[in-house]
Amino acid sequence: MAWSKNNVLNARKSLGKISRSLGKTGEYLAMYDIALQGYECFEINGNMSFDLGLVNNGDVIKVQVKSTSKKRNKKSYQFRICRTTRKMKSSKKTVYKEKHYNTYDVDILALVFIPLKKVIYIPFSCVVDKKYFNLNGDEEFNLEQCLEIYRETKG
Repeated sequence: MAWSKNNVLNARKSLGKISRSLGKTGEYLAMYDIALQGYECFEINGNMSFDLGLVNNGDVIKVQVKSTSKKRNKKSYQFRICRTTRKMKSSKKTVYKEKHYNTYDVDILALVFIPLKKVIYIPFSCVVDKKYFNLNGDEEFNLEQCLEIYRETKG
């Protein structure tokens, strides 16, 4: 079958739906994992720079969830740490722009390995200005350790 412009556009729309579905799956796995560890957590709706709010000692900590479903080059899982915003142009062309998070946007990253049903937590201050983050999936960074580092850096 020859690929037409419509085939390509439909494929892009499908990939966008899969990506959103993957993201939601990661958010729910992270919420479940956080709740299992005894913390209150809630979903953030709307166009915010973070996905979840985690309540810790009366404070709300901003959690950005990043999910991956497969290894890159069969070596490691890759997480994209920046966010993509979409802007519509008057010529009906969609323009995508990458925006790096900063320490005002996000406090903690929850990195979700969907095939492993595993979540690791990293203080955002440890990955500032990174675009991608690669992990093997066997690392152990739990929420309690992450919160401890987060509290130390916040003072």
